[in-house]
Amino acid sequence: MTVKAYAKINIGLDITGKLDNGYHLLESKFIPISIYDSLNIKISNEDDVTGMIIPKEENIIYKAIKLYKEKYDVKESFSVNVKKRIPSQAGLGGGSSNAAFTLIALNKILNLNVNNDELKELRKNIARLTSEKKDEEKNNLLNIYNSHPLVVNYEQSKKEVLEILRTIKDILN
Repeated sequence: MTVKAYAKINIGLDITGKLDNGYHLLESKFIPISIYDSLNIKISNEDDVTGMIIPKEENIIYKAIKLYKEKYDVKESFSVNVKKRIPSQAGLGGGSSNAAFTLIALNKILNLNVNNDELKELRKNIARLTSEKKDEEKNNLLNIYNSHPLVVNYEQSKKEVLEILRTIKDILN
């Protein structure tokens, strides 16, 4: 099955509360845009994601498959080939969109008829796993920054600043 996982842009964000773990509850309003990643998903001998640079264990699509299989006791394995069109780290929701459309496709392939509310809960769990990983990376970079001050030009993007900090980390190690 091939699905189009559309990018989205955030047109509104409200903080609606705070969780015990320090994360904030957010309500976002998104609109889809015409850019999309193509996901070719099929039953295979093992779970795998191809067409991506990052290792599969860190890939949000792979995490979506694992969570779906755990939650619904699915024995089949799946391969997903991604044709990337959404720029990575561009703030267009490519990763979360890929995870959401993977869950929808698995549901159709297996004909489990899991309702949208349950799929939404799974997506929230995937988002939590992803944000915890990002927090860990951010904390590592902040520790480097605190021990080696860096003056950052206000016009530099977050991505550029993180790349500078990663370079400093590599030099120090």
